[in-house]
Amino acid sequence: MSDDIVDRIRALTVEKGVFDIDRRTCEYSVVSKELHPDVPNFVGVLGENEFFISEEVPRRLRYPMIAHEVFCLKGKSLDHEGHCLAAIEFELRFVLAIDREEHLAIRRKFFSALIEVSKNGDPVFLQEITASRDYLCGIT
Repeated sequence: MSDDIVDRIRALTVEKGVFDIDRRTCEYSVVSKELHPDVPNFVGVLGENEFFISEEVPRRLRYPMIAHEVFCLKGKSLDHEGHCLAAIEFELRFVLAIDREEHLAIRRKFFSALIEVSKNGDPVFLQEITASRDYLCGIT
């Protein structure tokens, strides 16, 4: 990630937090949606144990979404094909039944928007996020 993006994330941070996920302490920044106005409810990785998430994401859904990034980062570092889809399955373990419909809607919208802004980027990344979006669209 470029220094410009990291500086922008830090400048747009409105809140900080910490989660323990998969026996790791993970710090996260809640960032103004101005960072990615075309990608609603965004979430991403700043560093090995540092993540960022949009202020739009309801507080109760932050943990599953950041857990996704933690799992995805681990799979990517091991060069596992399908790491994003595996991370979706991991993430869904942390979503309460009462929140499932809303969570799925948010994630479908996120992945659809991410695909749109990533069309001319890394084809492997595009394949990973498309598989996740397609899976999310096929479940209830």
